[in-house]
Amino acid sequence: LLLSFLSISTVAVSVADTADLQFCLGMLKHTIQKSDAMLYAPSIDDIEENCENVSLKCYMLELIMVLDEEEVKGNKASCILAFNDHLDSGSVGCRPCEAYSLQNITIFLERLNTLLEKMTTKGNM
Repeated sequence: LLLSFLSISTVAVSVADTADLQFCLGMLKHTIQKSDAMLYAPSIDDIEENCENVSLKCYMLELIMVLDEEEVKGNKASCILAFNDHLDSGSVGCRPCEAYSLQNITIFLERLNTLLEKMTTKGNM
């Protein structure tokens, strides 16, 4: 699993990448759902087409903060950290993370999964 993240392109997120990330999130869900943090969580309707990677980067940065607060370390956190390290977020004109509404962890995870599903569907076309 970790090796698949190391081969992530910095240009675009592939269908395999989003599937691996969804699997990783599933493995961490029980642990991160304990968080009471309020997190920036762009709604799928708020994300412009050319800003999906930027929004995904926002989600990853917020998720890394939750992992740190919940003291999730080592192999459990490595798939998120590796995905984030290889994610390109260099789109001009996209809203910063702080421009989106703060949501609890449940809504945050729902919105993140919605974005990943959209990116997966788009990648399959």
